[in-house]
Amino acid sequence: VRSLIITTFNVDVKQRSLWEGMKPTYSVYDSNAWKNVQSLFNSEPIYFFFDESSDETILMIQNSDTMTAILGESTGFVFYVTNLTCTSLVCFNDHDFLLASVKSALT
Repeated sequence: VRSLIITTFNVDVKQRSLWEGMKPTYSVYDSNAWKNVQSLFNSEPIYFFFDESSDETILMIQNSDTMTAILGESTGFVFYVTNLTCTSLVCFNDHDFLLASVKSALT
């Protein structure tokens, strides 16, 4: 999944964190923006993961609607969410930015 994300979104791997190498098509500064992540994936299955230097785990969550409940029970941390085809990438970072990139079928 990470390799596909790096290739699909042309992420600069020289950066310390994946989000630092992203070229987001959308970003918003809001400490509560993490609450909107589930609405971006229309109840579809997703991959949920972290910076590899923090945790190599990649979780598959069957329904993105559960994201707010899961994140609401944890403390703040950098996380990433992508759909199963890795054509949409969302990150909430430790500076309270929600970053999103979408790979068009035309690009």
